[in-house]
Amino acid sequence: MVCCGVINRRSWTCPLSFRQADFLQIGSTDEERKRRLKIVTRHAIGQLEERLQSDRLAWAGAVHLNTANPHVHIAIQK
Repeated sequence: MVCCGVINRRSWTCPLSFRQADFLQIGSTDEERKRRLKIVTRHAIGQLEERLQSDRLAWAGAVHLNTANPHVHIAIQK
């Protein structure tokens, strides 16, 4: 995951994007797939916290299925 957008000095946005084929393989319904994207996103944030040596990041995410590649928009506050 690469944070590519800066909202201000204390906040960043990061997209976490998935290939359509991978998305289709992680569940049999869109609801199940969304749940699993949330699990993957939480894991990615956990890895980021470890790399930054942070006890806990303040963040929020939103799953979007409105493009060819399903993705999660993540906002992180420092």
